[in-house]
Amino acid sequence: MFGGGTVRHTKVWLPYIGCKYHEMKKKNHLEERAEEAEKAAARGDLRTVYKITKELCGQSKQPPPVKDKHGKIITTEREQVARWVEHFKAVLNRPEPINEFQGAPPLEELDISTDPPSKVEIAKAIKSTKSGKAAGIDGLQAELLKNDINTATAMLHDLFKRHMGRK
Repeated sequence: MFGGGTVRHTKVWLPYIGCKYHEMKKKNHLEERAEEAEKAAARGDLRTVYKITKELCGQSKQPPPVKDKHGKIITTEREQVARWVEHFKAVLNRPEPINEFQGAPPLEELDISTDPPSKVEIAKAIKSTKSGKAAGIDGLQAELLKNDINTATAMLHDLFKRHMGRK
């Protein structure tokens, strides 16, 4: 920390003591990484370009600092672990609730038909589907069903009757 800069060796930025050797080594490293990024861009490897750019900009995925109860940043790993233990003991060790949960009040019965849909309802649903969209999990596009709506309606109605008629 005497020189105020850092040198990157593999994955770690190391402090250096402001000598010309380390300054040149850092400069060479940055130039090498920039050349790698240019080559990756020429290959169309945007993942590598993004990774190197992020590295050179100094953005890292370091976790946020751990603070004590008074807002002071804790620097040692042992103190951080102790603070996490203290935090979770306070959050998770709660007394049992006094009143036991009785459950939600019963809802009124809803009048929902479980009968298979009629041919009119199926045709209306087919007509209302949007065209030009990707096929669903069944692999059928809306245009396929809309092209011959009568056949599609009859086939879907039979399918619904067979499977929804069972109890």
